[in-house]
Amino acid sequence: MALVRLCFLLGWLCSRRLKLSQAQVYFEEALGALEHSFGDLFLVVAVYANLASIYRKQNREKWTREPQRLRGSQPAPYSWLTSIPGSYSWLKCLLSCVKVASLRRQDSLASSLRRVNLVLQNALQPHSLPTQTSHYLRRALASLSPDTGQVLHGLLHASLAQMYNHRGYHGPAITFMMQVVDTSAVAGVRAIVDCLVALAWLHVLHGQSLVALNILQSVQDAVVASEDQEGVIANMVALALKKTGRMKQAAEGYYCALRASWDLRQWRNQAVVLTNFWTLYLHAGASRLAQHYLLEAVPLFLRLPCRECGRDFTHVLL
Repeated sequence: MALVRLCFLLGWLCSRRLKLSQAQVYFEEALGALEHSFGDLFLVVAVYANLASIYRKQNREKWTREPQRLRGSQPAPYSWLTSIPGSYSWLKCLLSCVKVASLRRQDSLASSLRRVNLVLQNALQPHSLPTQTSHYLRRALASLSPDTGQVLHGLLHASLAQMYNHRGYHGPAITFMMQVVDTSAVAGVRAIVDCLVALAWLHVLHGQSLVALNILQSVQDAVVASEDQEGVIANMVALALKKTGRMKQAAEGYYCALRASWDLRQWRNQAVVLTNFWTLYLHAGASRLAQHYLLEAVPLFLRLPCRECGRDFTHVLL
């Protein structure tokens, strides 16, 4: 580490004097002396950041391992961290460093998941999977041996499906969710139904409501869903019917879902169904009826804890 610090300081001094070739040599020497060690994260990031800046100045377009648009032409040792607004740029550069190091050796499942954890600890939105986790989740999948439990396969595929869905990439999310369905048999009937319902919902979001209907109706025909699952399925079937223009059948489906949620005293599901009734009748031009269902949904949302209201209640209030 002493050699790393010395090379970094020499490289920084050369860059200050615009001796870019010499600076490049020192920074690369510092990089080699690190030997994939991340004991001093600030030093590691500073080495990569300054080396990226040198390559950018030399118009090395083939240098793609680091962020290309670091601001500031002459970052001082460690001080560049404070010159870049917020923690996102720090996280982005750090992830690039980790990714480069991970490509140079065979990763184990544990190391890949540790990197996912590192990303999550520094994520700006802690309740969603950042895009940067995709690389490490895929590496974790690749490192699984054939005899590894199917449950772990399913969890990794489900995480990838969630990440892609959150960012609107419903096609890849569907592909990963189909893998989850294939591995859900070991978790029991309820898990299979939940996975199929999630897959159907992704198809609805992807504009494939007919495919979603086929999936949901096959689950209904199998008569394997529990009571609470039946309510969710009925609501989703009605939503898919609405997407395909079958308003009367959609209204009947919402009514079935409303009865199921009422019988089970599932207030949130009942509020969601009432909200769906509102959008259905609003779309049909029946504004008074739409208003009735909207006002019915509000007191049900108010009965829920704040953490369970979510975007649905916000949408209703707006």
